[in-house]
Amino acid sequence: MFDLPSGEVCVVVGDVVGSGLTAAVAMGRLRTALRAYALQIQDPAELLHAVDVHVHHFERDVMATALCAVLDPTTHRLRLSCAGHPPPVLAVPRGPGRLVDVRPDVPLGVEPDRPRRTAELPLPAGHGLLLYTDGLIERRGVALDAGFDALRAAVRPGTAEEVCSTVMQELLGGTEAADDVALLMVLRRCPGDVEPLELRVPARPAELPRLRIEVRRWSAAVGATPEESDDLAGAVAAACTAVIAQAHRGTLAVRLHTGAGGTVAAEVGAPGTGGATVTVRRTFAGLS
Repeated sequence: MFDLPSGEVCVVVGDVVGSGLTAAVAMGRLRTALRAYALQIQDPAELLHAVDVHVHHFERDVMATALCAVLDPTTHRLRLSCAGHPPPVLAVPRGPGRLVDVRPDVPLGVEPDRPRRTAELPLPAGHGLLLYTDGLIERRGVALDAGFDALRAAVRPGTAEEVCSTVMQELLGGTEAADDVALLMVLRRCPGDVEPLELRVPARPAELPRLRIEVRRWSAAVGATPEESDDLAGAVAAACTAVIAQAHRGTLAVRLHTGAGGTVAAEVGAPGTGGATVTVRRTFAGLS
């Protein structure tokens, strides 16, 4: 899981066919290639296609499955593309998990010219997405559907850590898995559970793009619309610019928190420089 230049978050789980050191080294190279391509390509299907071309050219003996998801924290929508990987599970606030209906394309390393598809999925507050490798659900002599059913039943409401712990305990228990198992959970917290945002970065203009991204993510998490998130990010960036002009050095401290009546306050300062703290206030309709 890593941030994209657009401010979106890329979440990927993959599984190289084979085992041992050779498979581990191949997976490391594919991970490096995917991160490099992701700097320029943010559509999941196009990103997996680029990695597939890389495999065909540089890793001719490698075949791998992968599931790539890109989350926009401001709109809470996921884009997914599947390269022969088991489907993710959607965790919901009430009841068991649900398998996501995403049509799989061919694995990486098979036919790089075959088209790949991107599907969209909303991820409302309180919902999560569980990605995993097939070692979690495949058992010798047991139908694959039984593994999916057990997994859906094990994905119950809770924190990401609690969900992953429960899934591992109920599907594996004390038994040793026949294959490597990887689990990755992305969970959207409810607005009331989001803590204040506190950032400390060097007091330099070059830090402003990253600050804007963090402010947009936080404001969207507490219930702001994309327009409200953009407005707050712009206002906080302007306050940071003013503080940086006064500070000339040191650390920029930014703190955002919610208040009564749907208000959001941001305090921006440079501790230890003697400069004033700038406060930005906004009211979000979704919080009132």
